[in-house]
Amino acid sequence: MTVVHHRAVDAVRRENTQRRRSAPLSDEVSERNVTPEEGADHAALAAVVGAEVREALQRLPEDQREVLTLANLGGYTQVEVAALTGIPLGTVKSRTFAAIRGLRAALHSAWAGETGGGTMGAQR
Repeated sequence: MTVVHHRAVDAVRRENTQRRRSAPLSDEVSERNVTPEEGADHAALAAVVGAEVREALQRLPEDQREVLTLANLGGYTQVEVAALTGIPLGTVKSRTFAAIRGLRAALHSAWAGETGGGTMGAQR
């Protein structure tokens, strides 16, 4: 079961890599057509937010990160995640809920100017 699980996770990661590589590049936008959302400041903000989300995701327990990654980044339903991982559907749901709660707490702390201090599971 462990081998099948790891191969499934590898397949999801491989598919995500292929999607990123094959994503069409947007046409260059001329300077006069750039809206404020498309400027360098927006790109910089998006990069910072993305880094904070990735960092918060890495601090989640492995079991929570796994189900969240398969569902949200892999595009699998919770039923499919349960089948891929070999864990009960109820466990997938509770881990997903706990992971989202942990991310919300970590990102709230980061965006409120707090240091984060590893309080991923803290209730609010």
